[in-house]
Amino acid sequence: MIAIRSLLAAFVVATLTGCPADDKATVGAPMPLNPERADVFAYYKLGWLPDGYPGRITEKGVVEHPIYGPYVINDYIQSYRTTKDPRYIEAAKKVADAGIARMANFKGALVFYYDPEGGLSSLPGKFYSALTQARWLDSLSSLHAVSGDQKYVDVNKRIAKSFSIPTAEGGVLEKVPHGLTIEEYPHEVPLLTLNGWLTALNILIAYANSEDDQVAKKLAAENVKALAAMLPLFDVPELYNSRYQLTNIVKIRLSGEKVTNAIIEIPGNGEHGLGDVEKTGKMWTNYLTDRGNSQLMNAVLSYSSAPAPNKIKLETVKDGVVKVEISESIYNPTSTSLPAKSWVEVGTIQTKGNKGSIDIPWNKAYLVAYPTAFTKKNGEKKQNVYHLIHVKQLQLLYKNTGNEIFNEYATKWEGYFDHWKDVPEYQDPAISLERYNK
Repeated sequence: MIAIRSLLAAFVVATLTGCPADDKATVGAPMPLNPERADVFAYYKLGWLPDGYPGRITEKGVVEHPIYGPYVINDYIQSYRTTKDPRYIEAAKKVADAGIARMANFKGALVFYYDPEGGLSSLPGKFYSALTQARWLDSLSSLHAVSGDQKYVDVNKRIAKSFSIPTAEGGVLEKVPHGLTIEEYPHEVPLLTLNGWLTALNILIAYANSEDDQVAKKLAAENVKALAAMLPLFDVPELYNSRYQLTNIVKIRLSGEKVTNAIIEIPGNGEHGLGDVEKTGKMWTNYLTDRGNSQLMNAVLSYSSAPAPNKIKLETVKDGVVKVEISESIYNPTSTSLPAKSWVEVGTIQTKGNKGSIDIPWNKAYLVAYPTAFTKKNGEKKQNVYHLIHVKQLQLLYKNTGNEIFNEYATKWEGYFDHWKDVPEYQDPAISLERYNK
């Protein structure tokens, strides 16, 4: 059995790296990965850099991936706990040290940046992620536990500082109406990505308690308060689903008098005008394009203000009437945002002094904050990964805090799985309604 397992492990390394498993100098893998997770690592397109750090295999070669380090470290630690082979600890340390060497000193914290040159994110600028920072915090805590190496405790103290740096200063901490949030993807408008928020928060709580870090404890408490207040906004009972995040992009069609400027006002977050797409990229930027008899606006809206609506403010060439339409809220289980296939009228604006505005009611933009989708390829089918993550992380957060609202929604959302077979939108032969348990 051991021989078969070793052969399988060797096959995994060879498959993932494209190199012979026994040629470690070429492969770069310190030790074989768990063969039972071969499909997961293949999905990640995991490869190896010369110093033993994992990355994603791309057309440009292997690109270092900030979050792959913790994934591999945890895999090696689990293999050590199973086999008691000390080589797995050394392999985990090699990956950890290679990752730490790539981290940057930022305002006294250690951060692992996502570089736009790597093509790993839809965000155009350099940033670090609260989720990735938390994953490092978790994996290095585990590595210290099995290795006894104090340097990982010292590194974690600096990683923990990264959660306290505001997004306005290049960090991940953002004020929201009910407290604070640590952002998986820092952005001008907080995206409030639930799986990242939950996972990072649970790890931060565990770290704060184990190290008796008072700053981390206060930060976690403010996040718990905000999440408890905002959690009902993530519920989509009509689809027996939960929202992936509260902020998303949507298409708005403007026809009539020509628009020269547009601003989205989000209560609690301020006003956001047209952006510089060359600097910020098209996906998460407000911008206008001409479409003959109409104009199309790429708009970033946030359900975080609900029930208060977002507002669109327009400026026109001259006074006149502008008809405002928004992409219809139709859910596609294999998409992650609303497609601009059909339109719903929001209303008309009569500009005066070349200016006017209108509220965007949530009954016409209900799915802008899009529910979790069935996008993770598992064999021939696509599965919904994130709803299950929401359930599991809420269960853990309830255990960590005792706050009953987390138990309430964990129980409610777990019950949603039983109803998926009855939801018309989910009856698609391309998707699987089985729980994803990889």
